[in-house]
Parts: sequence; C-alpha cells; structure tokens
Amino acid sequence: MATYKALLTTAGAAKIAAATAGGTQVKITRMAVGDGGGKLPRPDPKQTKLVNEVYRANLNRLSIDAKNSNYLVAELVIQPDVGGFWMREMGLYDADGVLIAVSNMAESYKPQLAEGSGRLQTLRMVLIVSEIESIALSIDGSTVMATKDYVDDKLAAHEKSRNHPDGTLTAKGFVQLNSSVSSTSETLAATPKAVKTANDNANTRVPATRKVNNKALSADITLTSEDVGAMSNLMLATDTTKVKRLDDPSIIDVTNPISISATFEDHPLGASYVVAGQLHNWRRYWAAGAAAYQRLINNDGQIFERIGSYTAAAGWKWYLGDSAYPFGWRKVFDSGSMTLADLTRLGVAQSGNNADITSMSKLTSIASSVKMGMNLEVASTIQANYRVGIMRAGDYEAYMSFTSRTGKVSAENLPSTLTSMGNVYFRVPNTLTDTDPHAGRALGGISSAIYPAGEGVMRMDARDETGTIKARIVCDGQTDSVQIANGVLRPESGITLSSTNANSVIRGRNDAVILRDHNNGNVTLSASVKDAGSGVGGTLYLGYNRDTANIYTSAVSVDSPLTVNAKMVAEQAATFSDSITVKGEVAFTKGGSVGYLEGANHYATKAGAWEGAGGFSSQYTQPNAPFIVPYGYRAPKDVSSYAPIAKGVIQTTSYGYGTAVSFGAYTSGGKKFASAAIHAIGDSGVTQAWLFDPTDGSFSCPGSINGGNIYSSLGIYEQGQRVYSPNYRPTPEAINAIARDTCSTAGFVSANANDPYMRHSTSNAVVILSTRDQLNNEIAASRNWANADLRNDIYNWCRQSFVTAVRLGSERVQASTNDSGGVVSLGGGELFTGAAGVGGSDFNRAQWRVRQLQYFINGQWVAAGSI
Repeated sequence: MATYKALLTTAGAAKIAAATAGGTQVKITRMAVGDGGGKLPRPDPKQTKLVNEVYRANLNRLSIDAKNSNYLVAELVIQPDVGGFWMREMGLYDADGVLIAVSNMAESYKPQLAEGSGRLQTLRMVLIVSEIESIALSIDGSTVMATKDYVDDKLAAHEKSRNHPDGTLTAKGFVQLNSSVSSTSETLAATPKAVKTANDNANTRVPATRKVNNKALSADITLTSEDVGAMSNLMLATDTTKVKRLDDPSIIDVTNPISISATFEDHPLGASYVVAGQLHNWRRYWAAGAAAYQRLINNDGQIFERIGSYTAAAGWKWYLGDSAYPFGWRKVFDSGSMTLADLTRLGVAQSGNNADITSMSKLTSIASSVKMGMNLEVASTIQANYRVGIMRAGDYEAYMSFTSRTGKVSAENLPSTLTSMGNVYFRVPNTLTDTDPHAGRALGGISSAIYPAGEGVMRMDARDETGTIKARIVCDGQTDSVQIANGVLRPESGITLSSTNANSVIRGRNDAVILRDHNNGNVTLSASVKDAGSGVGGTLYLGYNRDTANIYTSAVSVDSPLTVNAKMVAEQAATFSDSITVKGEVAFTKGGSVGYLEGANHYATKAGAWEGAGGFSSQYTQPNAPFIVPYGYRAPKDVSSYAPIAKGVIQTTSYGYGTAVSFGAYTSGGKKFASAAIHAIGDSGVTQAWLFDPTDGSFSCPGSINGGNIYSSLGIYEQGQRVYSPNYRPTPEAINAIARDTCSTAGFVSANANDPYMRHSTSNAVVILSTRDQLNNEIAASRNWANADLRNDIYNWCRQSFVTAVRLGSERVQASTNDSGGVVSLGGGELFTGAAGVGGSDFNRAQWRVRQLQYFINGQWVAAGSI
C-alpha cells in the first residue's frame, strides 16, 4: 500500500458531482498545510479539515497535467519569511471554504528566514479527477508567482516555436538565409556559399596599379626596416679607421644601435678615452636641417646622453651638456661611483617613488646631508607615512635598516598624539636562501618619538630569537625619567641616585615609585603610588622573586624599628627583632612571628573604628571584621564538617582537664546554610556543641538550660516536641480529656471521689455526676439484677432482646400452572429471589425461586414468621 496519497473528500466528491449535474464548476482557490499533530496522518475521505493546520494561502497555480488529462495539479508557494513548522499533510479548499481534497506528504521542516535559514518552498498536490471539466482552472493573477519549473516549461516551449522577432541592423533576431551575391537586402543573411563566391571573386580583383611603399604588387616583395621606419635588431659595427666623431653622418644617420670600440674626438670623457660600448641614435629630418638624441653606454657602467639640432650653416649644436662634460654630454648613471648630483638626477631627492637601486654597490662623494625622498632598497612592507632605507654589504648578510617619518612635523606643527619619528634597527636575514632579505629578523635597535608638547622619547631594545622584545630602556623627556619597560635591571656595581636631587627615585611599572632617596639620610621603599580614583595603593613584597612558573619567597628580617603606612605582606616567615608600627594592614600569607605582638598583654584594634560595623544584611556582601576568615575555603560535600574561627585551649592548675573552646561554622554537607557553633572538647575526648541555625532561628542545646526566664517567639521544644505553656495550651485529645464546651470547672465535692461534679460556665450551676458504682446499683435495682458488675448482665440482656444479624435461608422452587391462573402463594417470611422457565409472555408456567428470611437473636438463627 502506498505511503503517500491524495484523495477527494466526501464533501469534495459531492460538490464535483453536483457541479457536473448542474453544468457549473467548483472553484478551488486555497491550499492548507498541516503538521499532522506530530506524526504522518493517513488521508480520510470523511475529513472536513486537516489534523492540525499550520498555514493556508491562495494557490499559485491550478492546471491539468500535460501528459495526463485527468490529473489535476495544484501548486502552492510559501515565501522564505514564512515557516517554523513541519509539513506532513495538505488540503485543497474551494471558494466556500469546503475541504475538497486531502493528502499526506513526506515530512519536511519549513524554516523561517529569522531562524537563519530560509527557502522558497513549492508544494504540489496531484489529484486524479474523472470530471475534471467541472473544476475551474482560473487563479487570481495578483497572487501568482512564476516558479522555476513554470519558467523552464515556458522557455522550452518558446524555444521550439517560431514566435521570435526578426533580426535588424540594430537588434538580434531570426533571419532568412540567402545565397545571392548581388542582393542589396538588409534583412537576409548570406550563406557560406554566398561568402565563398564573393571571396573567390575578390581574390582575382587586386588592382594592378596598387603599390606598397612604392613597390608594385605585381610580384612578391620584401620589406626592410627602412621601408616601415623601424630599427633593425642587428647591431652594426663602425669603421673606426674612417669615423672619428660620434656625430659623424655615418653614425648619426643609422637608426639601430651601433657597437663602438675606439677613441672619438667628441667623447664626453675626452678624445683619448677608449670607449667600448653602444651608441643609440634617434633623429628626425626636416627641410631646414635635423634634430637628434644620442645615448652612449660604456661597458664600465656609465651612461651619457645629449640632444642637438643640425643646420647646414652651423652644423650640430648640443643642448643637454653640463660643465663637467664637453660636447653637450650629460652623465645619466654611473654604477661605479655616485655623487649627490647623481642621486638627484636618479630621483632619490624626489618624493613619491619607491624605486629599488640595490644594484648600486658604492655611494661616494655624498655631501654630509642627503635628503631621502624615496626608499633605498625597499623592504617587503612599507608602513604608511614612513620612508624605509637599508644599508648592507651584500645580499643575505647582516644589515641595518632605518625608517624616517614623512610629512611636515616641526616645532610649530606638532602631532596631536605621541608619534614615532623613525628608528634604526640591526637585522639578519631569516635564511641564506630567503628571497626577501630586506624583511629579516630584528636583533635590536633605537627608535624615537615626539609628544604633542614637543618632548622627545628614545627607546633602545633587544629581542630574542623570535623577534620578541625582551629588554627595553625608555628615556622620556616629558617625565624626566629612564624606564625599564621590559626585562629586569641587573646592575653589576649597584645603582647610585643623585646626591643633590631630593626627588631621586627608582620607578617600576605604571610609573610606580619603588625607592626614593630624600637626600637627608632617609630612604623610602614603597610599592606604588595611590590610585587617583580609589586612593588605594599597591602592595610591598619583601623577599619576593618571580620565576617562570613558580613564586619563591625568602624570609624577611628587620633588625630596627619599622613603620608601615599602608599595607605589608610577608609571603613566608617574617621576624622583627624590634618594634613594628603598622598604620594600615599586616598580612602574613603563610604565618609569621612578630615579637611585639606575641609579648603583648592584649590585642586591640584602632581606637574609634570597628571594621565591618553596620546592619545584619550587609555582613555577607561586605565581609569585614576586626578578625576575619575571608571567602575562599569550601566545606566538603555530603560530609558534615566544623571549621573553627577562634579557639582557645586552657586547663586547671594541678588538676589538668585541658579543654579547647572554639567558635566556628558547622556545615552538614548538604543543601543547607552553615550554622554558627560553640564547641568544647576535653582532653579525654568528651565533646559538646551548641548550634544556631540561620534558616529557622532555632537553637540546639545538648543539655539543660539553667538560669532565669527563657524567651522564644517560636516556642520551646524538648526532643523535637514543643513544650506546653500558657501561650501553647494542650488540646483535650492531647491530654486525654473531655473537650470543654460550657464547663468551666470539674472536680470532687470536698475531695470526695464518690461525689464528682461539673460547674456550668454560663449559669454557674453545679451539675452532680454519678460514679460507675452508683449507676450500676441504680440499674440493678430497676431491673432487679443482683450482679453488681452490670457489664455482663447488660451484654446478655442485649443478646437476648435485640437482633444482631439477618440472612436468607435455603432456596426452594415454587411452580405456577394454568390452572392456578399464574397465582403463586408464599409462606410467612419468604421472599422471591428469581424465576425460570418463562417463555414469551406466558408467566403461568414459571418456576419461581423462593428463600426464607432469617435473623440472629439470643445466639441462634430464627425464621421470620412474617415481613
């Protein structure tokens, strides 16, 4: 059996049948989607709604399947912003809201775009309908969205049709082919046959008078470089036996490079200089003369150039020459020696370029100050607003890099923040095969910066094998200080402070003053300056050294009086041979020995102050006290534990009986607040604890409480039971007493036990009561019973006089006949309990079931004579 199916509902089938009979149509307009109540439902024709509808919308499309004429395809599109539900069922509704068809579907979750994942969901229900003409296929066009399948189908149908526009001179389209080579039509397209015919015809129609560079096309021709005004790729040699000048017509008229090796009268280095190199010429002729540009390249690394003009009357006249070279020559480049002028000509003194001139091996005759307008041997990355230069002997060797900031910075144009001005670093290449030796690892260097007010800062640092700064010294012109920003100061022969400056200090991190020499015989050793906001200072650690993984502390020994104004922390043992005065706080992390405190007769806090004083409610959030165990320790789980806060041990002279008395916190190990505890334990092991529970305010005492009155707003308890008091009176049931109604007093007249009474609280009347013996005697006298104890007599009298049980006796059958007319007579005390043999409406021949009623009296069962 198929898992998924679609079917008409009973109401839907009835509507389609009625429409078929009446010649009308059913208008299916909407589709609903449901989650099936959490499981896949089975479609039922009796359904009038979905199991659990989660979404309903107008149909996007309702059509007949292209291959099956009785298949009705209904399509719904759910937008990406709709979702957040499962889809397990679908239903089609008509314009009247009647469920026409229902189907189940493969389970799918429709996400909502707000959940982080959305999709355009298309659902289709295919329904087999025999009277499909009775269903209207029109859909509201304002709600329809073309799906991908719909568009693909339409495009495929359009591609197979000829319903396309014709091509024009300005737009593409269908065209009709034509093989004519004489047509002038602009709407027909030429076939390959027409193109070949035209091409064959053109090949035979080259004009006989046509020429190329004044060469007839009647035969194949060969073009030279002169024919097209190009330079030959062949370097010509010069006949130096005939040519003595570089502007000789045999040279200057040659367009391609010329190889020269001789002496020339107009050589820039003189007539006796033997040149070996190349000469390049560019010239142009006109009616009055000519112009030329020459570049001379010597094989020893020099380049010269000159520009000149020629007239028949004056000959050649050159214009680019400078005073250093004759015949109009100017030196452009010299790889063997560079002057400041050479650098300027190369553009080094110009800004905006990052040319790499690493091939220059020498920089000679440079003036004492060279303006660096571009980067020399540029590194891989250049920071914005900075120029970078490198000085090195050769590739892959240790070198020095220097950086200078660009932009206008002067005493009148200072930066708004602390700004770096440049640096000088010493570096080594990363590897011997590194393709970028300029970006090597920094060993260390010096950098500078300037404050907005104009003060300078100089930094000198050294780095480890990874390039990380490990030691840095900062000379700050604003704070007038020398700081060790990284690393540890390890002086070999001590540190000497100024002998005249009363503010000579040694500072630590965050400008904290560590040591101050007052230049008057006093030295201040401190931790840090106070915070400007909280006024809290730092901590002074004595004997405190920090390793990479552990903290090691040594003992602290002070032989002279010590005054601490803020806070003193001793990590290990601290011994003070003389007095110690602490105005702030003393903290011994692992205990300590202070002679003055141990020799004192008492311990006292600062007069006029009580740490932690305030309301009860703040004692946890503000845990201060003259003595405190701060938060941090945690009692064990599921195990009771006692943590003493204060303890004293004492014994009696001659007798002993050593006892430890303490106050602390008792925890049960469970989910319960700790109780305050007073505990005492003797040297024999005898122990007692008094507990105060913060949850209910109860007090637990292991023994008796002696003294005056005991006050408790919640009552007094003994072994878990509350003790009765005027504020907590017992109930009559609790003391086995008669509940009080209007009786105010009960007792005995003149303390006579045979004369009990009760006093009526309203009328104050006295009610005399009878004793049991009096009652027995009176009943015995009235019944003429001799037995003084009436309990047996009363019991026997009740057994003899009263019915104590009832039952039915054994069953018998009483038959009725036609002769008796259906009348049945029962004996005294008998009851009908049933009938048998009754056929139809004839009760004259019935078999009647009868039982005798019996009761129990005086110890035996007796049949009832009548009822």
